[in-house]
Amino acid sequence: MELVQRLCNFINEYTEATKQLRSFLAKNWNKLTPDEFYVFIGLLMYFSIVKLPRMELYWSTEKL
Repeated sequence: MELVQRLCNFINEYTEATKQLRSFLAKNWNKLTPDEFYVFIGLLMYFSIVKLPRMELYWSTEKL
């Protein structure tokens, strides 16, 4: 857990330092939390295991 917290801190610090270069981050960025980071890793694992023909199908409720 400490490693994930440190990664989140580094990501948040980098984003704060480079926010002026990317105007879309200036208004929309919320600090990354360890829980959100774990969700992201879980999604990466899911996407690597479940193969769908189109990216939008991962978010769709339609049946294949």
